[in-house]
Amino acid sequence: MSPNIVLGVFSFASFLEEREHCKCGEVTVKTLSDGEEVILAVRDPGEGEGIEPAVLKKLGTPFFTTKENGTGLGLSTCYSIATRHHAGIKIQTGSGGTTFFVRLGCNRC
Repeated sequence: MSPNIVLGVFSFASFLEEREHCKCGEVTVKTLSDGEEVILAVRDPGEGEGIEPAVLKKLGTPFFTTKENGTGLGLSTCYSIATRHHAGIKIQTGSGGTTFFVRLGCNRC
């Protein structure tokens, strides 16, 4: 597993924890395995109904942000690092919160 991917995910988790508008619980980071793949799951319990579909479509787009002082580079950097390492990022969102799954091939497992 590339250290860059792990750093990117933890950077994102850190962003979620420090959000000014978040009055929710803790961000959870878990590792799972699925055959020869490792999955890093980052979950924000959130509030409300999850990420709006219009926003969800744009996540990872460089310079797209919903934060007043955001740069829009955090998730686009995560997606770029994942692509370079043949990994994928999937998002599951709803009233129970939002989880980002980073799926990595593990040829040494």
